[in-house]
Amino acid sequence: MSLPSASSLQLAALCPGSQALPRVGHVSAAATKGTEKHEELERDTEKADALLSEAGLTPIPGAEQIRREAAYAYDADTGATRFLGYGRGAYATANLGAREIPGTLDYLERTETDAQVVDYKNGRAEFVPVAADSYQLGFAALVAERPRVRVAFVFTADETRPWARWADYDEFDLADWRSKMRRLADKVEAARAAVAAGAQPELNTGDHCRWCPARNNCPAQVSLIRAAVNMDIDVLKANVEALMPGEAGVALAKVNAYLKPLLALRDLIYGYAGTTPIPLGNGKELREVVTSRRELDGAIAETVLTEISGPEVARACIERSITQAAMKRVLPAAEFKRAMAALDVAGAISVKEYRSVREVDAKDVSA
Repeated sequence: MSLPSASSLQLAALCPGSQALPRVGHVSAAATKGTEKHEELERDTEKADALLSEAGLTPIPGAEQIRREAAYAYDADTGATRFLGYGRGAYATANLGAREIPGTLDYLERTETDAQVVDYKNGRAEFVPVAADSYQLGFAALVAERPRVRVAFVFTADETRPWARWADYDEFDLADWRSKMRRLADKVEAARAAVAAGAQPELNTGDHCRWCPARNNCPAQVSLIRAAVNMDIDVLKANVEALMPGEAGVALAKVNAYLKPLLALRDLIYGYAGTTPIPLGNGKELREVVTSRRELDGAIAETVLTEISGPEVARACIERSITQAAMKRVLPAAEFKRAMAALDVAGAISVKEYRSVREVDAKDVSA
């Protein structure tokens, strides 16, 4: 069995045991959309190049070798790199060694001394590590086989405003990544050996559990759920109440200490339900649901309704809203001030007070 693919390395680094447990595949709508976007950019190279330019990435001067969707294997022990062919998953039919990491580069360009590697991301940026910490881009930098490499994520969800995160590596950075890959390979092999021996591998829970294909078979997830099910809420309440007299701040900290793990557990359970429906015992179940919503183009809708039902009906169907934030976005500063003054004179401005309890810095509150 080979090591995890490049796209799974980040999860393996966070939780080595995830690579040793039985896995359940799940294709989400977001994943399908991302695959379709990759295939589109693979076919339309002009569009792909335009996205790179719009994201602020310029070609390497004198780059002679450009590869798209190129598959490689990297040996974690020797540092040797093998080119496996083209196309996503081209490594699926390759004869991989036990210490080889397979992966596909969306875009690669090289000169004799420099390289630039790009991975397209069509999802939300908060779920993607910064470029300098990404094992997927670390793999890409190593298989580029150049002493200087720029690695980048290009986010393509909004084609009108693609943007990039990148990092530049030199020979010292690449040496560090070679060590990281070797240590990661050791941890994955140790986790697999533990499972084979009937023991529990190294498992670490966190936000990454949401997308882990081994989540349904993870002992750490099961133990969290059992702990919550068996929790005695009266005991927790007694512990908090014991702190209340004169210790309200300490009591709040105690509540948060219990609350945060429970909220994290709730997220994990909802993530589990995304792949496996959970019966709720009342004729309902918690599961992934795909919904859609119709959106109307206001200008076109007004024209059509005017033609069908007349201008009065069309106006009655229109909800108008003017906000101070929208005015600031549209009007120049001087014009915004004049507009606010005129609105004040016309009586269009009112002030409402909203009260809430939240944490603030004591020094920022006047006596």
